[in-house]
Amino acid sequence: MEIRDIVAKTLKLEDRIKEIGQGYYHSTPISTTNTLNQNLYFGLSDWGLIGALTESTILLTGDTDRGKTDFAKILMTSLFGQEEKGWHKTDIDLDFGSMTYSDTNFNAISDGLTSSELFKGKDFLYMPGLIWDEPNRAPAKLLNKLLHILEKDITLENGEKLKSGFTYEDLQGVERQYQFNMLAMNEGDEFVGTSEVDRALRRRQTIEIPMDNFPTNMLDKILMARRKDVTLDIRNGEGCTKEVIDVYQFVKNIPISKEAEHLRLYLQSMNYCANSLTNSKRGIHFSEELCSKPLSESVQKAIRDESGKNTKKSCHYLASYPDKMCPNIYEVTDGISIRLTNVAKAHALIRTIKTLQMIEDSPQIQTKNLAKRLFQQQKKNKHNDEMIQYLEKTNPDYDKKNLVQEFARTLVQNIYVEPQDIRSCLPFVAFSKIQMNPHWVKQNYQGSKMLALQKIGNVAYENVSRFQTEHPNLFHKITEGGELNKTENQILSEIYNADPWLKKSVEGYDKILSPNKQDSTNLLDLIA
Repeated sequence: MEIRDIVAKTLKLEDRIKEIGQGYYHSTPISTTNTLNQNLYFGLSDWGLIGALTESTILLTGDTDRGKTDFAKILMTSLFGQEEKGWHKTDIDLDFGSMTYSDTNFNAISDGLTSSELFKGKDFLYMPGLIWDEPNRAPAKLLNKLLHILEKDITLENGEKLKSGFTYEDLQGVERQYQFNMLAMNEGDEFVGTSEVDRALRRRQTIEIPMDNFPTNMLDKILMARRKDVTLDIRNGEGCTKEVIDVYQFVKNIPISKEAEHLRLYLQSMNYCANSLTNSKRGIHFSEELCSKPLSESVQKAIRDESGKNTKKSCHYLASYPDKMCPNIYEVTDGISIRLTNVAKAHALIRTIKTLQMIEDSPQIQTKNLAKRLFQQQKKNKHNDEMIQYLEKTNPDYDKKNLVQEFARTLVQNIYVEPQDIRSCLPFVAFSKIQMNPHWVKQNYQGSKMLALQKIGNVAYENVSRFQTEHPNLFHKITEGGELNKTENQILSEIYNADPWLKKSVEGYDKILSPNKQDSTNLLDLIA
């Protein structure tokens, strides 16, 4: 499918969400990224679309009256059409039994309910969209069975497997299932007692948006107060399921740049510990006490003063990261990393479209910025001032309009995940999954996990970008293969000594570039 068609279908989905969502006011940015020295703001609807285009379950959390369920209904109606035709709001009471009983009585009933009785005949399981409203209030025994729906893994007693989700044919003609799930959960003191259920649900979602972190602004409040109807009137209409599936299949194939891959690996290297017997915070009883130990003699050589005396009596890596970050966080795990990359692909598509809209609507965008970006995309090695001269020389009809058109064509033909996509998506994908010391979060970020994760993402992004920008040839040799000279080895050693996570993040490249292949035939000859 042509990229122009993908952009057109994505714009159609965005317009549809705006149309159906008239009367729902939430203009507070959820995240921000930057391109051409201009900020691009991602709102709630952008993140809803990112979830749909990657089939990523979205969990909306927060206090009551935050508009979580209304937003979920708007998004589902916009993408899949009428309720009960394209999507279903799951009501535990009506769909899976009565919750008016006490826990004891309800468990007695549900204990005798087979998976076949529980799941068969539920037509909504095969719709492209599902909303779960306060699923954490369901009894744990029932919820454990229902969680299989989120994983699209339902096995009946007779061994039969149910494939939940909307069936479509992929680009190779193979039948696949698609289902976009949204969960809305209230949080607060009145909802205590559901913590174990909450954790189970959070592990199975991909994107978590804590709505309390992004309250409506004063303009939103004015517009809501002026709304004629007390309740939001969500108009039904034709769905855009085909467009969603088409863009979803395109997004899956968006490549990730080497720079973004390196940032992702850096985030996966944050479990490194120089004082651990395993070189990791995992596999041992890790505590901050390890940070008070001096490093080994070989490492200490780099931190001695002129007198030869050791100037530090603790791990000097503590100073490598702000706010004593190192001992208080763990790495982005493999599972989180896979989800992060998947979500970042849709973020890259939306970012590209927002960039096109920005340069179309903003006459103040400097021509040199466009030229610089254009040449970066085309891998031209020209200095900023030379770019304009080059364009004028090679294109006599050069003007701002031509440059914008050329930039737009180049941009959409080169959509890939950039480091900024990884950084923007990290807080929402890792929100309840990455391990952080809660006391550290409270002390440094007033208890806000969102602020802590944004800081972690910024530190990782800045450290990786600095290395890639200041030493591009070195980065290229490490990731693409190439022999390092003496000076480069010395530079690399100094960088590694200052940032052990960076050292850890590039360890795998040499193994990819020089795999250890063993001929199984020769091995069998040994025992012939």
